[in-house]
Amino acid sequence: MKNRFIKFLMICILAIGAGSYVSQVFISSQSGQTAYAKKYKWHTLAYEKHFARKHWKWKNRSKKYASNFGDDCTNYASQLANVGKYRRTSAGGMVIKGRSFSNNKWYSYKKKGAHGGRIYSSSWTKVDDIWSYFVLHLGKKSYQSSKQSYIRRKAAPGDLLQFWDRNDGWFHSVTIYSKSKKDVYYTAHTNSFLHKALRNANHGRSKGQRIRAYRVVKMGVRKH
Repeated sequence: MKNRFIKFLMICILAIGAGSYVSQVFISSQSGQTAYAKKYKWHTLAYEKHFARKHWKWKNRSKKYASNFGDDCTNYASQLANVGKYRRTSAGGMVIKGRSFSNNKWYSYKKKGAHGGRIYSSSWTKVDDIWSYFVLHLGKKSYQSSKQSYIRRKAAPGDLLQFWDRNDGWFHSVTIYSKSKKDVYYTAHTNSFLHKALRNANHGRSKGQRIRAYRVVKMGVRKH
């Protein structure tokens, strides 16, 4: 009888411990986002980088933000900003085919019956508009230069970085993933990268498509 009681007690302890472990591994934020693990705290650089490692490949893109957008660079940069620090605003503004053109809004939400099954702001998906939202609306600092060395000094992990060329103007949004003494490294969609060195940004681009200028937005994402 005593042995049965001890066995029963051990089973209860293991069950409680397992439940505690599950609750520690999966946590939910106020916005409904489920964290992958407790060690990656919501709205931190650690969480943002974990999200990037999981979703940097186009085929592994997050279902939470799944879209029918063509190019996906700014959509992906917005996702990282959302998980790293910034909450989406409420939906609003004049909406045409699912997209709102109000730059004081920044959001992407699923909605039944909407064009492509989503409603979203142009600031969520357009290069110039995401810059306008964070710099002109939220007042974040932005630095611009034709020299990569200047951008390296100013950029930090979690910052938004954009590229300019003569054909398309400001055409591409990426997110700084890490920084070393020699370079900064970015993660991006459209052409998917997790950890690409800024010095290699022009590799594979024709003379007419060469990146001529860069601008970085200081996002202020805390490490932990």
